[in-house]
Amino acid sequence: MHKNTFMKNKKYQGFTLVELIVVITILAILGTMGFISTQGYISSARDSVRMTNIADINGAFQRYYIKHGTLPMPDNPTTISASWVITQYQWYLSSNIASIIGLSSEGWKDPLDKGYYTYAINSNQSKYQVWTYLEDTSYLSFVDMTYANANYTNRYMQALGDNVWMLTLADNSPVTWSGIDLLTTNSGTYYKIVFPGKNSVLSGTWMGIYSESILFAKNNFKSLGMKSGNLNIFLENQPSFTPSKTISDVKKLGLNTVNVPVQITISSATSSTFTIDATSKANAITLIKELNNIGVSVLLEPYPVINNGNVSETSWAPTDMTAFFSNWKGVVLSDLVNTIAIPYHTYGIYIASNFVQMETTANANNWISTVNYVKDLWYQWKVIYRTNWWYDATWDTGVGSTTAAYNTKLTNPLFAAPDIIAIAAYFELTATGAPLVPTVQNVKDALLSTATWGRGQNVYQEVKNFYDTWHKPIFFGELGIPSRENALNAPWNPVVSSIESQWAQANGFQGYIETFSWKDWFKGLSVFVVADDSSPYTPINKLAEPIIQNYNP
Repeated sequence: MHKNTFMKNKKYQGFTLVELIVVITILAILGTMGFISTQGYISSARDSVRMTNIADINGAFQRYYIKHGTLPMPDNPTTISASWVITQYQWYLSSNIASIIGLSSEGWKDPLDKGYYTYAINSNQSKYQVWTYLEDTSYLSFVDMTYANANYTNRYMQALGDNVWMLTLADNSPVTWSGIDLLTTNSGTYYKIVFPGKNSVLSGTWMGIYSESILFAKNNFKSLGMKSGNLNIFLENQPSFTPSKTISDVKKLGLNTVNVPVQITISSATSSTFTIDATSKANAITLIKELNNIGVSVLLEPYPVINNGNVSETSWAPTDMTAFFSNWKGVVLSDLVNTIAIPYHTYGIYIASNFVQMETTANANNWISTVNYVKDLWYQWKVIYRTNWWYDATWDTGVGSTTAAYNTKLTNPLFAAPDIIAIAAYFELTATGAPLVPTVQNVKDALLSTATWGRGQNVYQEVKNFYDTWHKPIFFGELGIPSRENALNAPWNPVVSSIESQWAQANGFQGYIETFSWKDWFKGLSVFVVADDSSPYTPINKLAEPIIQNYNP
């Protein structure tokens, strides 16, 4: 009988130590990979929730502002100021605020640490920013920074909203103190300021990031469009002047900037010497303080008042140009920069306004030197040169023609120096009496081919040529349209007609806005005039008022 030798000869033995180590190692690797994969999936899912949440919050803020014209103040805000001028407020987006802006009162918290999201608003409650912290590096194409910290390991800040920067400490945690003045408190403490958009985080001591933030603003002028207003110097220079009317008009029109003049007293059209009017200067400082308190930017303008206002600045022709430039820098600009522009943080300063007689190629180097002089005073914001409007005609060419004069103006090397090229936009657009009250389309057509005397001037292209030639943003430093019939024929003339027409003014502003707005190179406009209800130029309580209110540069 055959025997089963296999069963008889089989040896029973266990795994060797080496085999066990290999198996355990493999299992550990597989387990780690599975854990990492799961953790990555979970963190990515949490980031999706965060990004969806702040997008919803962002939309809710936008809808709330459109409906109410203001944004809600945080419950217990950190008040952030600089030299005691409030710049903004920031705090957590509580369930109360979520409910106010139309979201459900619960659920708007970080899915990991259950903390509320953070938001900030500017001082006049017109702009906001909301942020969160992400975990997953796969979102780096969306996030604003790549700084991690002890409290938020591998967490990255994401911000949405307007250009209202948010303040954190060096470890990225939001500043949540009751108040902080960045120029006087904890000067050695390191902070970060965060803007929406990638690569928009600045860090260091406040004085360090303060200078860097100025450069950030300089390099992002497109997002800092200006909707400004001009004042009547002959009201602003009175001892009885108060800021209240200006503040009221600023709020009515939703202005984010005001052109604040300081009277420069000049005896005659040929004078090379002048003085700063003390009352006008004091009134300007008072007004600027009030504007700073409501978060409105300031453009400071040394405004020439010649022979008690009987001579226009366009006629000023000093006989001694060497003395003029020396005094303009040493007497006027040095004083205004050091006593107003720098200490009160004005967004810009004009070095000239409609100086037609002095805007020559021969004076170009003197104007370039003037720009550099202001910058050498450590003025870090915008230096602005304003040129006056012009006209030319397609049928007027050749030597000595209006076309030649425009080309000479356009190619003047002085325009290479300022940060912004401003234009007093009183262009003659429509023909006399045809029509007396132009439509918006009439105005837009005339900006492409003026009807006055059949000139055919393409104002839009000629303005854009300054940007194309000098690569500087263009700003209408004055845009004045009287509420009169025939206003677009001679807008520089406040009494172009004795017959009032609010439609002529309203359609004029709308035509300009539709033609020039939303161009990368166009920085905005300044309405002439505000805080002067007696002027035919004021848009307050007229049909032009809502047009300017709705203008968003």
